[in-house]
This record gives sequence, structure tokens and C-alpha cells, in this order.
Amino acid sequence: MAAEGTTVRFADDLASSTTAADFRLARLLARIDGFITDAGLDRDLPAAKPVTPVRPGPAPATLDLAAEGIRTVVWATGFGRSYSWLKLPVLDGRGEIVHRGGITPAPGLYVLGLSLQRRRKSTYIDGVGSDALEIADEIAARLAVSRPAAA
Repeated sequence: MAAEGTTVRFADDLASSTTAADFRLARLLARIDGFITDAGLDRDLPAAKPVTPVRPGPAPATLDLAAEGIRTVVWATGFGRSYSWLKLPVLDGRGEIVHRGGITPAPGLYVLGLSLQRRRKSTYIDGVGSDALEIADEIAARLAVSRPAAA
């Protein structure tokens, strides 16, 4: 992924990334199911429902955020971070995103999943949800202020 001005470019790897994520999920679920069976808990629990693989359609190669009316981006940073491609003035001297509670200095750019973002569990799945709600409230408040009043 790359960004320049209001245009973002996406890697052509959506299908392969999705397939790889489905594989990792299936492997994790098999380990969990194995533990349940080994612990003798399978007789107490309903049978696991199969997970349907995600099959995304074609993805755009580029997107002009301004032309599409997109004013806000919430970026879930993921476990392995690399921001070398990010050409926005939001990186510190160590290459980390500068933010306060997930709000970056770039208007409309928010991040989730950073260490100690708002609480100790911010980097974990169960912590991101709380952070996401707070950031959503922040975005809603900013959008409400920027919208002209109805006549």
C-alpha cells in the first residue's frame, strides 16, 4: 500500500492474503478443537460449525479518497508493523506513528492496535474494541462539528 496526496494504491495481493488468513484461522481452530477433544470437553460442547472461507471480489488498484468523499481512515495497524511506505508527516524519528489515543496529527487519520494506545490491552483483540468505540465517538463528534447545520 502507498499513499500520495489523496490517492492510495493497494497491493495486488488481496486474494492471496485472504487465503493465507483463512489457512491460519483453520489451523488455529484445529488446535483449539484438538485441545477440547484431548481435555474431554467435546461431549459437553456442541459440534464446531465450519468456517466459510472468504472469497473477496476484485479490489481496486487505486482509490482517490477526495473524489470518493472519504474523509476518515481508521487504520488497524496489525501485529507486524512497517510504515516505510507511509508518506505522511505522522512518523517520529524511530519510524513509529505519532498519535494521542489513536488520533494522529494528519486530519482524518486514526490508528488502532498500537501498544498502550489507550489502555494496556490496546494491542490485543479484546482491547481494540474499546479503543475503536472511543475513536468512533471522536470521529462522530468531529464530523458533527464540520457539517453545516440543516436549514
